[in-house]
Amino acid sequence: MTLVLTICLFCVVAAGHFPIGHRSEAFKSSVGTTLLWSTIFLMVVAAGFAVAFAFVAIPWYAAVIGAGLMALLAPLLAQPLSDAFVNGRTILVLLTVATGLVAGSAFKFIN
Repeated sequence: MTLVLTICLFCVVAAGHFPIGHRSEAFKSSVGTTLLWSTIFLMVVAAGFAVAFAFVAIPWYAAVIGAGLMALLAPLLAQPLSDAFVNGRTILVLLTVATGLVAGSAFKFIN
């Protein structure tokens, strides 16, 4: 469920950068745009891994209930964070790294 929570938190944070007119100055440059899209790509891969992991490791009904709870919890966890932090590059990188670490530990669990 931690994997789903980090992915949902990332989705909440990344959604604030669309449409392009709402992006902060940090993401209007080519480096910022590349960072945004590359982290989105990595999160899509992590989401695919989360689905594969859930398919192997837990019953479907537990996966649906747990993922739904994490999707409801993510906006509540993002709300108290400062706007400067949420609109910056740091949170996207931190969530991507955290998701990678959790996915790596889940991969060890499968094998």
